[in-house]
Formats: sequence, structure tokens, C-alpha cells
Amino acid sequence: MQRVLVCFVCGLILTAVLTGIGLSQNSREGVCVFIWQGCLVQRILNATDTPVEGGSTQAWFSFMFGMPLGVLLGVPIYSLISYGFLTAYVRVSKKSK
Repeated sequence: MQRVLVCFVCGLILTAVLTGIGLSQNSREGVCVFIWQGCLVQRILNATDTPVEGGSTQAWFSFMFGMPLGVLLGVPIYSLISYGFLTAYVRVSKKSK
């Protein structure tokens, strides 16, 4: 149970740090490097950057709900990655003893 809690905290910290770095970027490409999961959700919701479709309801929905949902998805994604690394570390450290 303690390992799950540690991994959840790691997921929160990684998401917060990467989101902060991503929001400090000046270009959309720079943002999408660090907040890739938010951009992925926006891509799934078919958000476009063209001026013609920029004011559509779909673009608004994608921006208002897609990016925050994607950022929140970072917590379980990074928690699972942390859990995998921590489990591998524990197995290797037990074998060396």
C-alpha cells in the first residue's frame, strides 16, 4: 500500500512539474512536448487550429475540457510508470542481497 501511495505522489509531482514547464513555453509545439496527454485528448476531440474552425463549438469544447482532462490523465499515467520503475527497483535490490 505504501508503494502505491509513493507512486501516486510521484505522479502528482511529475504532472505538476511538466505542466508548469509546458505552460511556460511560447509555442503550441513546445506545450505539446510537456503536456502531451492534453494535446492527445484535444487531437482525439478533433480540435483544429485553423481560423475558420477556431470559433466552433467543437473547438471550444476541446479547449475547455480536453486540455484539463488530458492534464489530469497525466497523474495515473505517470503513477503507473513510477510504479513500474519502483517495482523493478525493489526486485533488483532484493536479488542483490
